[in-house]
Amino acid sequence: MLHKIVSIFVVITIALHSIIEGSLFRDYTEVGETYQFDFGKNIKGLTIIRDQEDDEDLMIGNEGKNSNVKLSEEGLLTISPVTENDFGIYHGMMGDEIEEESENEAEEVILTNPTSPPTLYLTKKDV
Repeated sequence: MLHKIVSIFVVITIALHSIIEGSLFRDYTEVGETYQFDFGKNIKGLTIIRDQEDDEDLMIGNEGKNSNVKLSEEGLLTISPVTENDFGIYHGMMGDEIEEESENEAEEVILTNPTSPPTLYLTKKDV
């Protein structure tokens, strides 16, 4: 009986740790404004998910599909100016996530970081 209680406690503790370590931020901005969000120095790239568009991978130091979206070496996302296309989900890729190209497809290998990278849900500000 004690073994079952300890097992349940361990499972709950691990689950709570995973939930607490994840970061989901919701923020608002207006079209035409300059928007910035600091993902932190451990971020090496972003996966951007927008309505009615293919997902986009944006690596540090590069511009996105739309030239108004940039991710600095320090992990600072800058969208200037914000357009209707820029609202969506910006999911951080940590420094210990590596993309390896296999023969026909990309495989993501996650090494050892129990902390979930930050995710930003950017929506239009109600005026």
